Amino acid sequence: MRRGGFDDPYELRIAGSPRLLDPTPLIYDQTTYLFGNIASEGGSVLRLWFARTLCDEFVEHPASPIRISPNGSRMAGAPVRIDDRLVRFGQDFRRSYGDGLAAFAITHLDERDYREEIIREFHFKHCLGPHTLNLSHGEAAFDFYTEGFSLLAGLRRWGDRRAACRSD
Repeated sequence: MRRGGFDDPYELRIAGSPRLLDPTPLIYDQTTYLFGNIASEGGSVLRLWFARTLCDEFVEHPASPIRISPNGSRMAGAPVRIDDRLVRFGQDFRRSYGDGLAAFAITHLDERDYREEIIREFHFKHCLGPHTLNLSHGEAAFDFYTEGFSLLAGLRRWGDRRAACRSD
């Protein structure tokens, strides 16, 4: 990042050039790992790649896919260290899209092996979610949603599109 803004984005180099859903990097033990789903496979197959740095070409990890399940296979935020454990969060969409999270303790991670175990699930009672959880410096950011019907939704969308198309 440079003063006053971000550097220009660049494309991740991944062997085979798959289109990824929720690619999530993790730098661990001098290796950069990348968690994500290949779009054509959907969100129930979590894959793992690794490279020396974010700028190098990523190759698929030998343990990949690391999870095949509608519970926890789509990333829901960056992995974090909690106490003495490295924890990965995944979305739970067994009932509906993003209807909670599963937390996994990563018990082994290197360029040859990957192992994790589920340690907790999180669900809200009166809304859907959480869908994403990010933890940093003792603070948490998460999201949730409700499903509803609005007679005015179509009118609002039409107004939003019209405003976006105006050239001032």
